[in-house]
Amino acid sequence: MPRDDSLEEWLKGDKRAGKIDDRFTITEAINWTGNGDEKPFVAYINLQNSHIPYTVPTDHPRRFSKTTPPSRYSMKSMSDEEVALARDAYSDALNYVDAQLGRLFEHLRATGQWDRTLLIVTGDTGQAFKEHGFVGHSNLPYDEVVRVPILLKIPGHESRTDDRLAQHIDLPPTVLDALGLTPHPGFQGHSLLDETPRLREAFITVSNPFTRAIALVQDKHKLLYDQHMRRLLLFDLDADPRELHDMSQSAASLTEDLKRRLGSWYAAQRGYYFDDARQKHEYAPVLEPLPPN
Repeated sequence: MPRDDSLEEWLKGDKRAGKIDDRFTITEAINWTGNGDEKPFVAYINLQNSHIPYTVPTDHPRRFSKTTPPSRYSMKSMSDEEVALARDAYSDALNYVDAQLGRLFEHLRATGQWDRTLLIVTGDTGQAFKEHGFVGHSNLPYDEVVRVPILLKIPGHESRTDDRLAQHIDLPPTVLDALGLTPHPGFQGHSLLDETPRLREAFITVSNPFTRAIALVQDKHKLLYDQHMRRLLLFDLDADPRELHDMSQSAASLTEDLKRRLGSWYAAQRGYYFDDARQKHEYAPVLEPLPPN
């Protein structure tokens, strides 16, 4: 891709992979899935245009960008005007990704494969545009970074919206459940087709050169622990979806309860993943689920 901010040259020099325009990826997927008379398939498709620098081909209309996107992207030094342009460019890139997925879906319909294909569309990360002072997604796990869509098309299931908390580790058990197969005993997630009442919670960890943090989302509350700065932040995601008002002091009892739960999860995971011997004989630990509220 052009304007790849030197990443392309670094990848080439290190003999690694670079970015490919999503239209080529989808064309390969269309060719590979065939005309519907081949054996069943499983495909994982990784799309790239929604990543920096949010490139959109010149023949695709820009619905959101009113002016030229910024010529550079920096995690901290972008002006508010540059950030606004970058957000519009990101929206255009997502629109382009949607259009490419549409090509694949139309192919599956045209070849009679649509009604018998289990399909999942999701993202691996959100994208921050200085809502909390940084751009990108390599920083503290605020919702603009960690919230992503999960769209499931499961043959035989009616359309609906599920507002329950979900996470990517729920996808493998959901797929096996949809196929009528027994979940693997090492899964840490739950099938999204399972209606058993439970207090759903999500644990989050971030570790990179910029930050280290862990977080727990439970019901409408989110506890975030910044390990570099040694600070706790508590948010009510219903009343404060932009995570601007820390409640950790005013709701000290709740903060302490969530801190204990988060600490138990963190200690269990570290104890397992730092012990090679345990990994050879045990599955990753799962905390006992809490009863529903």
